[in-house]
Amino acid sequence: MNQMIRPKRQFSEVVDVMRPRRILEVGTWYGRSAITFLSLARDFGLDTSCTCVDTWLGSEEHWLNSYPQGEWSDEALRIIDGEPRFIEEFRRNVSVAGLSDRVSVLRAPSSVALKYLNTTDLRFDFIYIDGDHSFEGVRSDIEGALRVTEDENSVILGDDWSWPDVRRAALVSASRRSYLLCVSGDMWLILRRNDPRAMDLSLRNWRIYYGAGLWLATAKSLLHTPYRYGRSLYLRGRNRMTQ
Repeated sequence: MNQMIRPKRQFSEVVDVMRPRRILEVGTWYGRSAITFLSLARDFGLDTSCTCVDTWLGSEEHWLNSYPQGEWSDEALRIIDGEPRFIEEFRRNVSVAGLSDRVSVLRAPSSVALKYLNTTDLRFDFIYIDGDHSFEGVRSDIEGALRVTEDENSVILGDDWSWPDVRRAALVSASRRSYLLCVSGDMWLILRRNDPRAMDLSLRNWRIYYGAGLWLATAKSLLHTPYRYGRSLYLRGRNRMTQ
């Protein structure tokens, strides 16, 4: 298997059910997810394109070399004369996959890129969010993404449901509009109400949150955060007392 293809079954299930035509990816980096979506779409006979949003400038972890080994090291940025050249790795990956003609690049922070796209005629039926993983970052990306969706059949997909901030942001955004939230493994998907494709996902073992169940899950997630924070402070104080 191509090492750029993400092997999660959820990717194939979502492409099969949603049949995307115009994808917007917020947070691209290596391009693995974009390559996976487009390769699957091609296998399904779909003429799908993808606009990739990223700065390709790296994160704080890269610049501070917090993880010296692997893709989060400062070496991964490929800095030459003070400028990261990592985008060249992304372009190479897309080219090797034979997808250069289906990929366009918007090199800017998501907050800027989404505002810019809202001023254009570009609209998307499938938006994948995998950028800033903070609560405010994810929520802002979802709000911006909703403004550039094509119509009521457009969907927003995200990864890393296991991250508390990501989960809270997805739940809050879906519950505010009484949308459907579908979850499988570490992936989540926001759909409009009464979208019949939710049933297709449920038959593939996606968990569906809606109505009272969605509000309850949102409240539980929001209440869990101060509990975790308070417990952390308590344990820290107790450790100091025992030292």
